[in-house]
Amino acid sequence: MGAEATCTATFKGKTASGKCRLETETLQFRGGDLRLSIPFKQMSKVAARGGTLSVTFPDGTASFALGTAAPVWAGKIQHPPSRLQKLGVKRE
Repeated sequence: MGAEATCTATFKGKTASGKCRLETETLQFRGGDLRLSIPFKQMSKVAARGGTLSVTFPDGTASFALGTAAPVWAGKIQHPPSRLQKLGVKRE
């Protein structure tokens, strides 16, 4: 996937501006004193509302202000592409 965006994240009362990356199996955020790496397998709830992506995992809920990219990222997290889709293999 490899999507990247500059955004503001909020987690456990801390808010920081930084870079958010959507990797193949994790959502990562790096900014200020807030660093998160959330594996998709640990996510129990993913929602996009009002330009904000909210992710619930065992440590709590993190929110990322991604704007119009929020629903796209939520879809990619909830329905990651298969290996065949990544390779561009199509049915005949």
